[in-house]
Amino acid sequence: MSTPDLIRAIRSIQGAVTPRILLSLVEMDVAAIMRARRAGADSYLLKPFVREQLLGSFRTIEIAA
Repeated sequence: MSTPDLIRAIRSIQGAVTPRILLSLVEMDVAAIMRARRAGADSYLLKPFVREQLLGSFRTIEIAA
């Protein structure tokens, strides 16, 4: 299953809470980021990252950190 397909599958799950999706990438791939965003990803983070970057991303997309 591709990343966009996985994101769409997650987004199709009905529930009381809408999941936040943070994509983690090994390299800057603008096309992959755009495909994921169009599929419903909320944001992305490039690896390697430090704790502060991860927590900042959580705050940006309003995930409790």
